[in-house]
Amino acid sequence: METPHDDVPRPSSYQLRYDKPVKFGGHRLMVRPRDGHDMRLLESSLILAPGADVR
Repeated sequence: METPHDDVPRPSSYQLRYDKPVKFGGHRLMVRPRDGHDMRLLESSLILAPGADVR
């Protein structure tokens, strides 16, 4: 079965120019359950793999 596609032209690559070198910044993940009067969070955990290298 052939995958349907559109005929919208798209560039195959981009060239971005910046005045200064691009640096990595800090990131933060904030996770919380939906609010509700009839729900209560009893326990939570989060495991990330592979571990991060902080520079």
